[in-house]
Amino acid sequence: MSHTISFRNDSGFSVPGFGVMRCTGTTSLAGRLSLTMQEPNDTFERWYYVNGPTPVPSGRFGQCRVLNAADAAAYPVLFAQGLGTPVPGESWGPASGEWSLRPQRYGFTIIGQPEGQRVFARQHEVIAVEGTLAADLFQHETTTVNVTGFGAGLGQQLVAHDCLLANDQFLLSSTPVIVTWLAGRWCVTGCLRAPLEMG
Repeated sequence: MSHTISFRNDSGFSVPGFGVMRCTGTTSLAGRLSLTMQEPNDTFERWYYVNGPTPVPSGRFGQCRVLNAADAAAYPVLFAQGLGTPVPGESWGPASGEWSLRPQRYGFTIIGQPEGQRVFARQHEVIAVEGTLAADLFQHETTTVNVTGFGAGLGQQLVAHDCLLANDQFLLSSTPVIVTWLAGRWCVTGCLRAPLEMG
């Protein structure tokens, strides 16, 4: 089993047991470093964290984990009700403003059968996503990308750098793109429409 990670709940709400959280920074408790957590929001993250079995009130400290191979079969996570039953092999992930996983999203692969509102899932680092440009993209510049998955918008965004375009090329807003995590940043590395030429 991996080690638990200390965190402080900064969300303003109680984090439910086995709820999904995003890291917002660090703090210290008696000289010990802890992460600060809130609910997922509309900024896409490569990693999320899962609270332990005990709800944690706002402003209080708790223990969480990343559901890697060591924990996935022993440490469940909440999933959203009324959106279908998780099936082993499916991809589920966080949604803005929610503590539970939703279907057809990035980040967690279902590995077990659901029990109540919880299911066993293995987490993986997200290093590539699909999306559409929120604004025109020019060579060596950055823009916001609306993250998509399975043909639908996910209500989350990220900022990506151009790693694709040649001199005097650009991509129009709403162009479908592939975004990859490279050298510590999101980069546009592919597109489903040919770049346009300036001039």
